[in-house]
Amino acid sequence: MQCRYLVSLIAAITSFAPAGVRAQGAPVLIRVVPAADTATAGDVLRRTRAWHDAIMRADTAALRRILLPEFSLTVPPDLERGHVPLEQYLRSTVQYQLHADRWEASDVRVLGNVAVVTSRFWQRATPRGVDRSGYFVLTDVWRRESGEWRVAARWSTWLDMPGGISPSVRK
Repeated sequence: MQCRYLVSLIAAITSFAPAGVRAQGAPVLIRVVPAADTATAGDVLRRTRAWHDAIMRADTAALRRILLPEFSLTVPPDLERGHVPLEQYLRSTVQYQLHADRWEASDVRVLGNVAVVTSRFWQRATPRGVDRSGYFVLTDVWRRESGEWRVAARWSTWLDMPGGISPSVRK
């Protein structure tokens, strides 16, 4: 119950941010499984923030350091056409125009050298002039290689229509 209150409070506070604010900071950690891996979860979420900062800058060199060569993005519901391999993702990122973002909740499961992060995420973005703003569920698979966490895959699911309200504050 306290977590829901905290998430609602964070969402309310961030909704009053000035229009020029770009990034929310590190994703909001809600749960770590197993709980002993809290430091690892924090490291992965800091890397997530760095990933999105690189998207905002259209910094493909930084993205190559964060994403594994086998990285792919999958965007349902059309999984066959919605599958984007690394090189195509990098080309698209240059035109993505991510203006602002915010994590409302992140669940991190650490499984040895793999971490699975599921997040409720909001963004204001206009790739190629098309509004893609709203709430999403992001599921990222990270793998630790040579002491560094890198992303192997992301699944992105749009939760509601653009400009919709957060599922955490719906009545």
